[in-house]
Amino acid sequence: MRFPAKLLAAMMTLFVASPASAVTEWVHFVDRTDELLNITTITGLDREEKDIAQADLDKDGWIDLVVVRKFPVNAGREQDLLLMNEAGVLQDRTALYFPEWILDHSDARDVLLTDLNGDGWDDLLIVTTYFQQPRYYRNKGEIGGTWQGFENVSLELPTFFQPRLCAAAAGDINGDGALDIFYGNYTFGGTVQDTLHINDGNGAFTDETTARLGDYANVFFGTSAVMADMNNDGAIDIIKNSVLGDAEPFNARAAFLLFNDGQGVFNTTPYYEYGIPESYMHIAADLNNDGMLDVVQVTDFQDGVNLATAINPDGTVDYDTALLDSPRTDGRGGNLKAADLDGDGDLDVAISPVDVNTASTCDSGELGLFQNDGLGALTDPYLDLTDPNDPLPVTRNFHLRAHDIEFIDINGDGKLDLFQGLCDGYSVMIQVDQGDADGDGNVTARDALATLRIATGIDTADASKTARLDVTADGMLTAVDALGVLRLSVGLSATAP
Repeated sequence: MRFPAKLLAAMMTLFVASPASAVTEWVHFVDRTDELLNITTITGLDREEKDIAQADLDKDGWIDLVVVRKFPVNAGREQDLLLMNEAGVLQDRTALYFPEWILDHSDARDVLLTDLNGDGWDDLLIVTTYFQQPRYYRNKGEIGGTWQGFENVSLELPTFFQPRLCAAAAGDINGDGALDIFYGNYTFGGTVQDTLHINDGNGAFTDETTARLGDYANVFFGTSAVMADMNNDGAIDIIKNSVLGDAEPFNARAAFLLFNDGQGVFNTTPYYEYGIPESYMHIAADLNNDGMLDVVQVTDFQDGVNLATAINPDGTVDYDTALLDSPRTDGRGGNLKAADLDGDGDLDVAISPVDVNTASTCDSGELGLFQNDGLGALTDPYLDLTDPNDPLPVTRNFHLRAHDIEFIDINGDGKLDLFQGLCDGYSVMIQVDQGDADGDGNVTARDALATLRIATGIDTADASKTARLDVTADGMLTAVDALGVLRLSVGLSATAP
């Protein structure tokens, strides 16, 4: 293949004389919402609150989604959604498997998909507020290779008194092999109790809150829950929060680590208070691959990371706390998720901008994607750092206003894609290989030439290929993108430092 001399000359001129860019592109997505999402049971803009969970519900090798919805901020029941991934297309199968959801709506604020009865199939728990009892559905597995859907087994949960539940997590706290459930609760103007339900091994539960949590169950407003072994002693601990007011014995508006004594009891050991106050959401993840779980917190001010530095002989944990340095996380925020988005072996983090208790947060803000440097430091690569004292957000097509997000491989190509439940609908973003014009898995000078040919109108390309080659992510394919692909082909970043 001979490269046209004029095109090569133009590329080399750009390579030598191109202006520096203040932004380094990291991951690349193409918007495939219209093609890969088919919702039939909900019409209109869908401006409801949304929480999302993922699992391969029918074990066909494709990850499915459940989206629970409610009216924003205040009470208002809405229909939930079951989105089955059928060979890379998310199909609305609510009417088929949950026809009752069409008319019998929920006030849901969280959702879990996990195996609660130990049969190897993921079950569904819908966590509800405004005095509605949680909804519990057992996965019926398959018969003769045909998935049977779910059955409603909500009666196997204890009855809550006037529940206002905002969060739930599952973990085996007593070592019997069955997942137990912790619920974060709230009220208005006083203290209530979070709840701990113990699994009998068959997916039926009893309330053992008082015996296992004591006054550590007290909460003013609980919005987030994690169950994980935080001190590597083999026992599942709990991270809860309490905000908006003080609850004894915590008397702080923060996130708290409750240590399991090894028998599933938590109030016999002093709790740990994480270092960033007003903590509304949190996750636990090993960000630096040192074998200890770290904690990322979302607050009303600046979000941050607690890196575990040591586990002490008494089972307590030491942390180093650092705030994230991004204007995308200096105000109210919402749900967050961790996943190895770029496939480099460490966990990256996404933080949604929407605080579901404040309607105005759907009027501003955008999703933050944070790249892990491998040592646990999270940075926002989409900032203009021309003035390092005043970093400015540089918006890409995935920086949307989301209630919740999930990283899943939607199309089965081995790369994590991004599903967002937005303030006005949904977004399906497919991750694509930056600069790989011919799809052979390598970026070479031939890809750079192909990019320039498309940018100058000599050749044409479909939307998917154009998105792969738009390394500046500005929605246009130009000679600057061809230069970026050429830089990638010789091992440099797509944009000049």
